[in-house]
Amino acid sequence: MEKGNADGRGSKAQGKGEKTHSERSRGQGRHDVGLGWILMLLFFLVVIPSTASALRCHGRIVSPGDTAYEVISKCGEPTRVEVRDPEWVEGWVLRFPLFSWWILKKERTEEWTYDFGPHRLIYYLRFQEGILKEIRTGDYGTP
Repeated sequence: MEKGNADGRGSKAQGKGEKTHSERSRGQGRHDVGLGWILMLLFFLVVIPSTASALRCHGRIVSPGDTAYEVISKCGEPTRVEVRDPEWVEGWVLRFPLFSWWILKKERTEEWTYDFGPHRLIYYLRFQEGILKEIRTGDYGTP
């Protein structure tokens, strides 16, 4: 039996059922790549907290852009309110042909927590200057 041609492929003199190195290695690694994607997807689903685009309270929808007053009128008082000192946040951009300026400003930030009980998720609402900016979900609520 010959060892193979210069290009790495086996010769025609190989016996039936034997495969060359390139034929044996072809197709390997596909399983590993698929497993890697699955593991990465599971990591993101489990580890990273999810964001919700809206919250349903008593049949009414709360979504980013609502005021604190609107949220209270739809959902009632939150379970907990955490007020943070004013922090620097990104404002707007002033653009010129050759450069841009990011205008930063200090805004008061609050995080409200709504715990609707053990059969629903806990919702965390982040407000900046009284406007709802973000809704995140946590674990199931407390009994």
